[in-house]
Amino acid sequence: MKIKKSILLSLLSVFISTSVFSKNTEIDGKWQGSIKISSVNLKIIVEIDTDAKEKKYTIQIPQQLKEKLELSEFQKENKNIKFQLKTPNGTAFFDGEIDKDNILGKFSQNGGNGIFEISRNFKEEEKKVNPNYNEEEVSFKNNDVTLAGTFSTPKKGSNFPVVILITGSGPQNRDEEIFGIKPFELMANFFNRKGFAVLRFDDRGVGESTFGKNSDPTTLDLSTDTEAAIKYLKTRKDINKNKIGLFGHSEGGMIVNMIASKNPDVSFGIMMAGTSITGERILLEQAELIARADGIDEKIITKNRELSQKIYDIQKKGINKENEFKKVKDLIKEAILSDDKNIPKNLKNTPNELNDYVEKVADSIILSVNSKWTEFFISYDPKNDIEKVKVPVLAIFGSKDLQVPSESNKKSLEEIIKKTGQKNYEMVVIKNANHLFQEAKTGSPSEYGTLSKEFIPDFLKQIEIWLDKNIIL
Repeated sequence: MKIKKSILLSLLSVFISTSVFSKNTEIDGKWQGSIKISSVNLKIIVEIDTDAKEKKYTIQIPQQLKEKLELSEFQKENKNIKFQLKTPNGTAFFDGEIDKDNILGKFSQNGGNGIFEISRNFKEEEKKVNPNYNEEEVSFKNNDVTLAGTFSTPKKGSNFPVVILITGSGPQNRDEEIFGIKPFELMANFFNRKGFAVLRFDDRGVGESTFGKNSDPTTLDLSTDTEAAIKYLKTRKDINKNKIGLFGHSEGGMIVNMIASKNPDVSFGIMMAGTSITGERILLEQAELIARADGIDEKIITKNRELSQKIYDIQKKGINKENEFKKVKDLIKEAILSDDKNIPKNLKNTPNELNDYVEKVADSIILSVNSKWTEFFISYDPKNDIEKVKVPVLAIFGSKDLQVPSESNKKSLEEIIKKTGQKNYEMVVIKNANHLFQEAKTGSPSEYGTLSKEFIPDFLKQIEIWLDKNIIL
C-alpha cells in the first residue's frame, strides 16, 4: 500500500537547478554510503561527473526506489563540499567535508537533522546466495511487459506446491523492500522451509522488470501480471500444478481475490493486510489514522478529509475532471498553508519562493490523484470478488495497521462471508502488528524504519498453523 509520507523524501517530481561546480576530478566518481536520521539508516549512492560536457550530479536511494535524482547547487571550497536535492516537499541539504576518498557531513530537510557519510572505497554488493534453498533468476512475459524475478525451492524434493508473492501498491522490488525491511525475502524463506516453491518478481518498471506501453496501470491491469506468473509456472515440471497459491500484501491482497474468484488454477490464497472495503474508504481512513498518530490537529484532519472527499467525488463522476480539479487547487493550497508542518523552515520568510513551492506541491498532488490507478482504486469494491472465491483463504490483519485498518476490514469481511455462507475464509488479527507486521508502537509509517526488520513472532506462526490445517503437501 502506498505510504503518503516517508522519513526522508515524498517525491512526486524533482526540480533541477543550475550547478555552480567547475571541473574537479578530486571528487569525480561513484560514492556510496548512507544518511542516518535518529535510528533510520538510508543507503545512498552519489555519482559526480565534472568531466562531462554537461556536468552530472545524481543520487540514488534504493530503499525508496529512487534512481539517479538530479542534485544541484554544488559548491566546493578547499575540503568543504555542499549540494542539495530539491523536491516539492522541501530541499534536502548536504554539507560535508572531504577526507581523501570519504565525505562526512551534516544532512537536513524540513527541520529533520542527521549525518551523511559516503566513500569511494566500497565493494559493489553481490547477490546473496541462500545456501538453504535453490534459487533461479527467471523472467516471463505479459504482452509487452517483461517481469523478472526469483524462483526458489527447497534443496530436496520435487513436484512442489508453489506460492506467488504479490506486492502492495507503489513501485516495489521482488523483496518488497522498504526502509531496509524485506518482507518478501522473509516470506520466501518461510515458504521454502515449509516445502513450497516460491515465485517473487519485480513490479513493472522496477529492478529488471520493464514497464510496457501502459504508463498508468490500474490494480486490475497489475493483476494480469500475476496471471502471467501462473501461466509461466504451469510450464515448469518441478511444481504441482494443482497446488498454486497466492500470497498478497495490501493491494496484493486485493489481487488475490480478483484472481482466485475466476481462475481455476488457484488452489489457495493468503491476504497479508488485504482489503475488504472500497479503496475510497481505505484512503480516507488511512489518512485520518496516520495523521492522528503523527499528532496532527483534529481540525486539520477534518479539513483534509473533506478535501480528499471532494477529490474522490470528482474522480468518481469522471465528468469535466480537468476543470473540476482546477477548482479544488486553491483548496489544496489552502490546506498546505494551514499546517505549519507542511512548510519548509527556509521558505517561511520568503513569500515568493513559498508561493512557488505551494503551487508546485498542489500541482503534484493533482497529478498524482488524477490517474487511472486512483480512479479504479477508489471505486473498486472487493466484496464482489470475495463473494465468488471458493478456495481456502487466510485473511491476516495487524491490530496497529493504519494503512489497512484491521477493525473495518475484518468487520466487512465477516459480513460478506456471513451473507454468502462461505466457510473457506479464516481471519486472524495479530496484536500490536503494523502494516508490515513489525511489532509496532503507534503503527504510523513514520516509525517503520526505526523498528525491527523481522516480523512480529505470531505472524508466521499463525500462517504456519493455517497452512498445516488447510494445505496438504
